[in-house]
Amino acid sequence: MNVDGVPYRTIWLDPEDRTAVRIIDQRKLPHRFEIATLRTADDFTAAIRGMAVRGAAVRRQLEGTSRGSDPTVKRRTARRIAEQIADENAEAGRKLGQHGAALIEDLSRRKGGAPVRILTHCNAGWLGMVDVVIVGSDRVTRAGDVANKIGTYQVALAARDNGVPFYAAVPASTFDREIEAEEIPIEERDPEEVRRASGLAEGDTDAISTGRAHAEGELEILSVLLCPETRAAKNYAFDVTPARLLTGLITETGILSSPIAVRASGRPSSPPGST
Repeated sequence: MNVDGVPYRTIWLDPEDRTAVRIIDQRKLPHRFEIATLRTADDFTAAIRGMAVRGAAVRRQLEGTSRGSDPTVKRRTARRIAEQIADENAEAGRKLGQHGAALIEDLSRRKGGAPVRILTHCNAGWLGMVDVVIVGSDRVTRAGDVANKIGTYQVALAARDNGVPFYAAVPASTFDREIEAEEIPIEERDPEEVRRASGLAEGDTDAISTGRAHAEGELEILSVLLCPETRAAKNYAFDVTPARLLTGLITETGILSSPIAVRASGRPSSPPGST
């Protein structure tokens, strides 16, 4: 992505400090652009669990560094694989975007050049007015089922009922040819993520909480409780949408018109650098 004309990746090795990894803290977007520094395994664990950075490719790196016993060799291998994964993911994202753009351009041509209306995930009430649904995925099974942010399944059902094409945009790193849908563990996250919402507001925290006037021009990110303080909550992170509900998968190598083609797509099942 470009920020004020400067290209950034979501995660990168600091070229001036070999002990540091930099990330864009996704929790602060879109109101703040902040770069965080990770140095230890605990830093990475906290960043992934807290959703400061996505951790989908970390398993590949850990698998690739599990061989051998020499710590120096492991560190060098880990760095090499991390750099290779980062380069692969950046290129995959670029190509995936190109294929997705081609799909949207084709839809626009069918509409005589009119704008294409795209549903990305949660605003399902607008479904009857859109031309296509495009979601992401954290994991694709060998049958073509996609695990994604909770609520995806119900959007897929509604898309099918309304005759709206439903695609998942997925890089090769999400394909897992060793797993079936029922084997995917459904993560349960911190309930505070659904009990509270954050947003940009004017004025200091005390002024807002007590209803006093906001300080002019002063902006602050605040967390607001959405339910009674004593109310418990469940927060399942994702659900699994069966392949039969998908029109296709948008990948960096092209669009698979049938998710069942995953079985024969030859997607890599081992990390780069491994044998």
